Amino acid sequence: MQLHGTDYLRSLLDRPAFEAKCLVNDEAAAFFPATLQHRDTSFPALNYRDDHTGTGIAGMVYPGRVELRFHRAFADARVVALWLRLVREPALHPLATFTLTYQGRALSVPAVDFKTGSPTTTKGRSHPASSNQGGVG
Repeated sequence: MQLHGTDYLRSLLDRPAFEAKCLVNDEAAAFFPATLQHRDTSFPALNYRDDHTGTGIAGMVYPGRVELRFHRAFADARVVALWLRLVREPALHPLATFTLTYQGRALSVPAVDFKTGSPTTTKGRSHPASSNQGGVG
């Protein structure tokens, strides 16, 4: 999986408050400042276009949660599978404990065993839906 902006993301994670934007798909993930618009960014194998026509899902990252927007090509199960692939990446391990929402709904995501890279056999976490803090654009 291609990763972009992980150093930027890691520089934010210890702060008590932050917001960053992200684009994710099955091939790549990118993290960048919230001052940029999703549609104005592009990475190899990854872009966002208005009306959900790009190759990636737009999202926001806040302390303890990631909010992904609707994209017609991504059903809930695909988003969970994508999320599990992302948090298996060593640079993104810290996100494994974050709440994941998609279309404003919390998704149940199983915990990941980083030694094997597989979901644990314990019952998955179900996170309460979180409120949107800060603007998305």
